[in-house]
Amino acid sequence: MGQGTEAFTLEKATEFLPPGLLDNSIRKTRDGNYVAAIAFYATDPNATEVIPEAVLASWRNQFGPFVEFSFEKINRDVQSRVLHDSRRALVWTAVAIVLIVYLCFRNLRVSLVVLLPIVFAIIVTFGLLLLVGHHFSFMSVTAIPLIIGIGIDNGIHLVRRYLENERYGILVIAKASGAALISRT
Repeated sequence: MGQGTEAFTLEKATEFLPPGLLDNSIRKTRDGNYVAAIAFYATDPNATEVIPEAVLASWRNQFGPFVEFSFEKINRDVQSRVLHDSRRALVWTAVAIVLIVYLCFRNLRVSLVVLLPIVFAIIVTFGLLLLVGHHFSFMSVTAIPLIIGIGIDNGIHLVRRYLENERYGILVIAKASGAALISRT
């Protein structure tokens, strides 16, 4: 602790703490060193690091090497990996959807009409979230596959129905099928 004072040991610390508090979190090893598991949590739910790297570096200099891990760090690492992989999956999924829709309809114009609801839904959803001041998170981004899945399904059904019954016009088809598609989602 201070200059010229007695070393602060585990045994000394237990005098100041409630009984049993350190029983599960700190152990003295055979060589006289200590192993501790200390939990710390961020007070800010949007924090990206609970303890700044500079503080961790100073602790390493002061106390020696240790492994730092926390829920936030593990969560941040997992989210980083998932977002990296999901970007790649999103690109491949988009390519596959465009190709499958084109192969189903064999018409570029009709394929674009089928794909238009997806683009519209993504723009409107994220635009509204930005307008209301929503902070984007991992869960916000997971909505994209849902929007794509529901949007492509509805787009295909509506265009197919129109192509099968062109003589009725799009408004009649939308009135007949639109309510079912909306209530299904």
